[in-house]
Amino acid sequence: MTANIVVGEIEQIIETKIAEKKDTLATKEDILKLQKETKEDILKLQIDIEKRFNHLVIWVVGTTIALGGLIIAITKL
Repeated sequence: MTANIVVGEIEQIIETKIAEKKDTLATKEDILKLQKETKEDILKLQIDIEKRFNHLVIWVVGTTIALGGLIIAITKL
């Protein structure tokens, strides 16, 4: 009888430890989900950076053309 009691208490301690750690442990599914979300976030970031770079290039080209026109206008005076 005492062995059954000891085994029961050990099982209870193990179940308690597992329940405490359940929220902090990651399963393979959790890791795969996180990897997928990370890849999606990286792709969104790359697209955003590319859009901003294109916008910057348009401003630089436009400013260069405007300054060129201004320089030509000043030299003709």
